[in-house]
Amino acid sequence: MIRVLLLTAAIITANPSNIKLLTDNTPDWSDLNSAAKSITASFADDEQKALALLKYVSQIRHQVPPAKDSFSIAAVPPAHPQYGIIYNPIKLAHNYGNTFCVSTNSIVPLMWKKLGKESREFDIVGHTVCDLKYGNEWHHFDAAFGFAYKDTATGKILSCPEVVARNKTNVPSMMCDFTYCNRLDTAKSNACFYQNTRIHNILNRTEEYAKIESVRETLFTEKYSDSYSYNLTLKPFESYTRYFNQIADSLKYYLPVSEADPKNPNAVQSPYLNVVANGVWRFVPDLSSKELLQTLAFQKNLASVNALLQPENPKDTAELIYRANAANIICHAEIKGSFERLKEKSFFEVLFSADSINWISLYRSEGKNVTEKSFDIPFGKNDKINLARTRTHYFIKIKLKAAKKSEEAVLRTLSITTYTIVNPRTLPALTLGSNRVKFESGTGNTSNVALSFHWSEARADGEAFKIKSRSFGKLIKNASEEWLINTAGLRNPTMDSITLSYTPVSNIKDGYSDNEDVGAAFEAGKYFYTFGKCISSGKAVTALPSTDSLITLTDNIAGPRQFGATWPKGSNPVLTMTFDGKKGTPIAGTRILQALPDQNSDYFDSCVISTSRDNKTFKRAGAVTKRQVYDQVTNFLWQNSWDQPVFNNSRNRNIARYKFSSVFDTPDSVKSIRFSFFNSISPLRLEEIELYDKMTKSRVINEIDNGFKLPDPSALKE
Repeated sequence: MIRVLLLTAAIITANPSNIKLLTDNTPDWSDLNSAAKSITASFADDEQKALALLKYVSQIRHQVPPAKDSFSIAAVPPAHPQYGIIYNPIKLAHNYGNTFCVSTNSIVPLMWKKLGKESREFDIVGHTVCDLKYGNEWHHFDAAFGFAYKDTATGKILSCPEVVARNKTNVPSMMCDFTYCNRLDTAKSNACFYQNTRIHNILNRTEEYAKIESVRETLFTEKYSDSYSYNLTLKPFESYTRYFNQIADSLKYYLPVSEADPKNPNAVQSPYLNVVANGVWRFVPDLSSKELLQTLAFQKNLASVNALLQPENPKDTAELIYRANAANIICHAEIKGSFERLKEKSFFEVLFSADSINWISLYRSEGKNVTEKSFDIPFGKNDKINLARTRTHYFIKIKLKAAKKSEEAVLRTLSITTYTIVNPRTLPALTLGSNRVKFESGTGNTSNVALSFHWSEARADGEAFKIKSRSFGKLIKNASEEWLINTAGLRNPTMDSITLSYTPVSNIKDGYSDNEDVGAAFEAGKYFYTFGKCISSGKAVTALPSTDSLITLTDNIAGPRQFGATWPKGSNPVLTMTFDGKKGTPIAGTRILQALPDQNSDYFDSCVISTSRDNKTFKRAGAVTKRQVYDQVTNFLWQNSWDQPVFNNSRNRNIARYKFSSVFDTPDSVKSIRFSFFNSISPLRLEEIELYDKMTKSRVINEIDNGFKLPDPSALKE
C-alpha cells in the first residue's frame, strides 16, 4: 500500500501566474496601461500613436449591442450575482468584442490618458465619439466606425467640433484617410464604408454630426477602467486551449448578449460574435501525484492511497477545495469522476461556490445505496442555468466521510472542464513570415509549462491551393523566453488554436509538427489600389448563358440586400459590356465584387478579361483567379480567422464580399470588354462589375498596418 499524507495547504504561489503570451502583431491587452504602451511603442509621432490606437481598438470589436454579464432573469439561480452592460475595456477586449460606440470610443481616450495626454468624449446625435489632444490641438477619432477625418487641403485631422461645423455647411472637405471598420458594406459601392481601400473622399451624410449634445472631460467608462485585468495562471494537471472559432452550438455553451434567452442560440448569435464557447479549460489530476497539493486551495484530513483519495482519519470528514481560474469569462462548466462508498453511514458530496464562503451542494450520495458510482454534474439544473456562467473563477469542494474505515469513502477519478468565451482578436495570432513570440510569467516556476500554436497554411498548387495543417510546440524553461515561429503559404495562416498546459498532462513537443522550418522569407506584403473614374455605371451587360438581374451588376450598389446575378455550377458564363463612340473608351482596370461563399457556393476559379477595339477580335487584357483572395489589401483586417475569407465556409464572417481587382497589362481604348468566368465546382454569384479609366496597384510593407512591434513586457510596467 502506498500512502501519502496531504498536509493542510495554503494558497500555493509556486505555480506560474500573470502569464503573458505575445506575438509581434497583437498588442498586450492584459491591462489598459500595457495595451496603450504596446500599441504606441513603435511610434515617436503623436499622430501615428493616435492612429495606431484607432486601428487596434477598431480591430478587436464589432459594432453590435454590448455584452452583459447576465442571462435571463428568470433563469438566474439563487446566490448568482447580477451584472449589467460591460464597460471595462480589458474585459471587453479579452472576452466579448461586442460593443457600441459609448464603450468603444471611451477605450481610445482612456489609453490616451494612460500615455499622459488629454482626451475628451462627445455625445453627438445618436453616437458617441472622442477627441485626442496633441500638437496643442484637438483631433477627432471614431473607433466605433474606424474613421479619422482629415481636411483635404491641409491634411490635418479635424476635431469633432470642426467636423460638426463642416457638416452643417455641407462642405465636402473631409477625407477618411484610414479605415479599420468592422462593418458590412451596405451602402452604394462608391460612397460606402469600404474596408479595403486606402483613401476615401467622403462627407458624412448621416445626421449624427448635426450637433454636439454634450462633452465629457471625465470619460464615461473611466471609473470601470481598473476594475478588471487579465490574469492567466496555471497549475499542475491544468491545460487551456483557446480556439479562434466557436467549438459548440448547444444552448448550454451559449452566453446571450441580452436578457433574452432564445431557444436557438444561433438565432441571436448571427452576426454577433464571441457568445458561444471557444475556450476549454481542463483539470484532470493524477490523484497519486505529489504535485496534487499544488493544485488545491485547501485540504484537510486527506490521504492518497494507491492513487485514490480517502480520509486520513476515518473519524473526521476529508475535504479538498479546488479553485478553477479560467481567466476568461465562463459560459459553462461541469465536473466528472467516480467514487466508492461502502457503508451506509459514509457519504460523498460535491459543492460549488463563487466566493469560497457560500456553498451550494451539487451532488450528494448517502444512505443505504452503497456502491461505486460515476458522476457527471453540470453546474445547474438545465442548460439555461450554470452557476459558473459569467464568472472568471469558481471553487469546487469535495467531502468524503467514512463510517469506520478510511477505504469506505474513496475518490477514484476527477475531471473538471470549464468552457469560456474568448475574443479571438486579442489572441496572439501568427502572420505570414517570421513571428516573434514572447512568453512571460510574473511569478512562479515555469519549468513545467508547455504551449503550442496550431494553424493551417494555404500552399500554392498551380492556380489553386492546398491546405496544410501545422503546429509549433515549446517547452518553457524560464520565466521569460522569446523565439521565432515561421509560416509560409499564399497569405496569413488561418489560426486554429493555442494550447497552454502544465507538462504532467501535456504531450506537447518542441518544434514544428512537420519538422520543417520554412524560414523568415515570406513577407506579408499588402496591396492597395487607386482608382480613377468608374465608367461602367449603368452600362448594359449581356451574358451567355443568360440569367436574371444582369442590370444589377452595374447599378453601383453592392450589399446584403442586392445579390446580383447568379449561375449554376459548371455554367462558365461569358459576360460582355459594349461602349459607344468611334474611338472607344479608355479602360485601365476592373474590379469584380463577389459575395462571400456559403454552403452552396464558392469563389469562382478564374476570370479571363479580354478587350476589343472593333467588337470582333478580342485580346487578353488581364485575369483574376481564386488565389487572389489571398492578396492582402491595405487596411483590411487580416488579423485572424474571423476576418479571413478562407474556403472553409467558416461561420461569423463580418465582411460582405470580396473584391477581385485587376490592373490591365496594357490600358487601351476599347469598344467592348468580355469576362470569361470558370466556376466548375460551385455556383457563381456576382454583385458588381466596375471598370475604371485609371487604376494602379501598389505594394506596401512599411506603413501603420505593419508598424506594431513586440515590446518588452517588463518595460511596460509603471
